[in-house]
Amino acid sequence: MEKREFMLSGLSLIGDQTGRRKGAAFRAVNPTSAAELEPVFYSATSEDMIGPPPSRKPRSRLLLASADASAQRAVSRPSTMLGGSPG
Repeated sequence: MEKREFMLSGLSLIGDQTGRRKGAAFRAVNPTSAAELEPVFYSATSEDMIGPPPSRKPRSRLLLASADASAQRAVSRPSTMLGGSPG
């Protein structure tokens, strides 16, 4: 079996497209040392998911805004999203 290497870019992969650096930025953390790791990762945005704003419908805008808000909360409070205590 051929071994392939994959370079992490920190961008979302959606279908056959790569996301952009517009979403919330966050870093992975080494669990043993708490050191932040490279690269910086970027959350997918609504535009990454469904295209530019003119193609959006009212219901999809509401649902995607809710998803974006949840992603922002997860980035700002990662320990509470994983069941840890707020801190």
